[in-house]
Amino acid sequence: MDIRLSTIRALIPEWSFLILFPGFFFYHTMAGYNLFPPVLGGFFSPMSVLLFPFLFMVYVQTVTKDKTEFTGTDQLFFLYVAFFVLVLAFSFVGQKPIELIAQHAVSIIHLGCCFFIFKTIDFRSKSFRRIAFACLIAMTVLIFMLSVDGTFYLRQDAADGSDAIASYQGFSRSYLMTAIALVAFTDRLRVRLIIYAVCIPSLYLAVARSEFAAFFLFACVMEIISSKKPMAMILTIAVIAGVTYSSLEVITTLLPENRVLELLVSGESTSGDARDEYSVAALRTITDNVFLGDYGSYIPTTGVGSEAHNILSAWVDLGFTGFALLSFILLRSATQFVKFARSRSTRSLNGFKLALCLLLMTIFLLLTAKDFTYMLVGAALGICSAYMAYRRRERRAEEQALPAAIWQQAA
Repeated sequence: MDIRLSTIRALIPEWSFLILFPGFFFYHTMAGYNLFPPVLGGFFSPMSVLLFPFLFMVYVQTVTKDKTEFTGTDQLFFLYVAFFVLVLAFSFVGQKPIELIAQHAVSIIHLGCCFFIFKTIDFRSKSFRRIAFACLIAMTVLIFMLSVDGTFYLRQDAADGSDAIASYQGFSRSYLMTAIALVAFTDRLRVRLIIYAVCIPSLYLAVARSEFAAFFLFACVMEIISSKKPMAMILTIAVIAGVTYSSLEVITTLLPENRVLELLVSGESTSGDARDEYSVAALRTITDNVFLGDYGSYIPTTGVGSEAHNILSAWVDLGFTGFALLSFILLRSATQFVKFARSRSTRSLNGFKLALCLLLMTIFLLLTAKDFTYMLVGAALGICSAYMAYRRRERRAEEQALPAAIWQQAA
């Protein structure tokens, strides 16, 4: 019975990952081509609500079984979530837009699900890796098969109910998360290079510039920390980047035109200009409301509007305290893991590689494109917590082995 329960506890985070990421991709692909009715709306939110209690149960059992599992990262994450909930409660009492409050309440569930999954999942599981790899291949085939004029964007092809179909960011996020979970636990460089060669053109066709750039960052950091000679790898990446940049005009003539190419060639885009305007508006709001922010101030009378697509959104909605707390959690974790990376033995650990790369990638996205509710914050902190718990267990094992070693020497 204990073995069965243990197996079930292991399967819950694995299948939750597969449902929320590859599952999201397949659901919206079928809905986009009317092969499946869009009865689940955005899919991610209703499935997160369904999976949340099971993931929370697995998390509680994990941290209560071994006290080393509940780390400082866990404490800070739950402190941040508690503060977020408190802001929503005050905003509800203050009669702030109920649409935004509901949207943020769901985003807390997203953060929680991602945190619990990445805290408790075993990415080394052979069954998980086989299914994830099959899903990545299937998503790649669909992207190439269904792309039109160099763009994989099903919302524009849907016969009806296009609002129920995910945007390109949603498809790219599912693809990105599946890819990085596989890459981080692939030890052979040759296999990783094959995955990169498959994923980069796929993300290009998926036209989400943020996820496209994030995957490049992830791959660069992954290869640097995986290399026995990091400085040599940095130099190699710099040379490749320089050659690519100098040959950009030739390369772009070979690529199909889409919004990613627009950014590479001109460095300009309508969405980028809009995000700059949102950031300026956010700074204006922050200047006028330095300590408390102004929750939902960016919402017009007609409904939910747009907000700063970067970490400044936390200051607008959660005030200085919320912004400072989120920034502190991320910077604290980044500082710790950069220090850990100095050890070659640490850099060889797959869990550490995923934690550092995902953390740096999340910080990059928060600085450039995503708001403070971005669900990868939960994922990054979850895997960071899992690695910190691993370090605690290793340290405890060493401490317990020390007295025995002393007695053996004395004998």
